[in-house]
Amino acid sequence: MNIKPLYSSLFYSVMDDEYISLDIINSRPLENLLEELLKDDFINKYFDLDLLIMVIQRELSNMDDNKDNITKNDCVNLIKHIKDTLELNKEDHYIVTPIPKSNCSEIINFDRYTFLPKKLTREDKIKYISETCGLSYEETIDFAQHTEKSRSPDFFKHCIFLLKFNNQTQKISYNALRNIKFSIYALRAFYNSYIQDIEQDNSLNLSALTLSSEIESSNSHIAIYSNEKWRLSHRPLHFEVDCNFSFDWLLNNDIQNDFVEYMNNIVFVENYNEFNESFLNALITYNKALEQKKNGEHTLSVLLLLITAESLITVNQNEKRLRLSALLPRVASLEDYSNTKGSKKISELYTYRNEFVHAGKELDSTQNKLKNDKPKSIDILKKYVARLITNYSLYKSNLNDDSDQKLITSWRKYLNDIFNSIIFGQ
Repeated sequence: MNIKPLYSSLFYSVMDDEYISLDIINSRPLENLLEELLKDDFINKYFDLDLLIMVIQRELSNMDDNKDNITKNDCVNLIKHIKDTLELNKEDHYIVTPIPKSNCSEIINFDRYTFLPKKLTREDKIKYISETCGLSYEETIDFAQHTEKSRSPDFFKHCIFLLKFNNQTQKISYNALRNIKFSIYALRAFYNSYIQDIEQDNSLNLSALTLSSEIESSNSHIAIYSNEKWRLSHRPLHFEVDCNFSFDWLLNNDIQNDFVEYMNNIVFVENYNEFNESFLNALITYNKALEQKKNGEHTLSVLLLLITAESLITVNQNEKRLRLSALLPRVASLEDYSNTKGSKKISELYTYRNEFVHAGKELDSTQNKLKNDKPKSIDILKKYVARLITNYSLYKSNLNDDSDQKLITSWRKYLNDIFNSIIFGQ
């Protein structure tokens, strides 16, 4: 990173100003300097535009009136003061949201994730948040009351999810909804992949869930807590966070480790490559399929599940039905369910998919046998696709490719090799 020519350019553009006031919209030299500064990993990770401009403006304002050029030492000082300021202002934040229809039997805490049981009292939940964030109890309860009175009256009646990040307050707030949404998406995928029994009637709640006869209002916001009042904020919630299952499976240390590794590779990533981005996109489409199934749109759910699988397995390939039927049960194998049975189920569902796409035939109205088969074909497909998505770390380790840019090529070769071995016995 060489900022001297860019810093000099900015200096010359303002050196005659009586009062230096930087505006990125009207200053190309400032924009160029910021772009160069962001090449530094630390500055990029903890970037805050207002803080950077404030430091640059202060450095320029403090320069001697007779100064006529930027030195190497000026550059060193600028970078040091920027990093010191970013370090001073970054802090732990907790994105907090209720998760309706879910529960856990005890407090679950690992890595950046915490789940508070529904059975805890409102006061106990607020006290836990206060102690965790380092915010006084009085300020915590004041903010909690603000949440309840103006936004979400039943915020603390549900199981509570806390997601921890250490960064600038502005950056945390900006990314809060994304990080909560994809965390919920991943929790659903992991549950459906490793915990959900395909023989289980999905209309029944798990025994671990605490059922309530009272009608609770929906939550409309997430809350962001930290150790200082000025860092607290709300963000409007525009997606469903319901999880109709217990989180007790996250008490298992192995699953915790798998979940953390998955999230760090798929969701909390600074720079994506084509391989991990394809898995993130698949996670998004998968959850859209779950939403359609929840709404009773089974045809659209099947269509989206197959699209999700295709996006990872059959890109740029012909014979999609054959490839998907052959590959999905093998790269996302399920316990106690043979590859042969899986292939037949997937092929059958792909036929119904084609009838809907090309002839408009609804799965629910024309294929009634799918409503009565046990386990349901849709639930089998749902579990296969969830396993495909959550097996990311396993696939990556099997590819043995150090270059992120080549991972997608290695992945497609890996799939082709398996497909050819099935079809041609190679």
